[in-house]
Amino acid sequence: KTNTYLLDVNFTRINMDSKLKRMAKEKQLPIIELDSAEELDRLGIRDMSVLFSSEKLQKKSKELVQSIRELKQDSIGMQLAKKRKEAYYNQDLALIEEMLTHSKILNTKKKKLIYNTINTKRNLFWIDKIKSSINEQSTFIMVGVAHLPGQKGILNLLRNEGYIVNPAK
Repeated sequence: KTNTYLLDVNFTRINMDSKLKRMAKEKQLPIIELDSAEELDRLGIRDMSVLFSSEKLQKKSKELVQSIRELKQDSIGMQLAKKRKEAYYNQDLALIEEMLTHSKILNTKKKKLIYNTINTKRNLFWIDKIKSSINEQSTFIMVGVAHLPGQKGILNLLRNEGYIVNPAK
């Protein structure tokens, strides 16, 4: 069986990223990657070590199998992902944040660490690149929906720097 959550999250994003990058290249617009290889390595995202509690391959494989089992059984996570997508289209950032930080999603210390690493730490790393780009030229910024809401979300970090951030119409 195909996991609808994985289809929605992974393949849609990959296709959207590729499509927007292709459009920018066709229009000869600059593309600035927010993540650097060094930062992804430091955070343990590129090699996915942030997901594992051990360097030992055998323990990593057991943890991976367990996460796949949990994901297959996570009907609440799939329901929340669908609702998060609707909230995104409705520009309801409060609801998005509530669903991202829902106690049934961030129900362990490890999941909270992963969320903090993948979202908050990257947002803080990205903000200088975003500000630099905004100050140089008109800029289209593309990030995942999880990076938008909250005190350490991209929108609030920009507002804290004095930028006026309004939703697209």
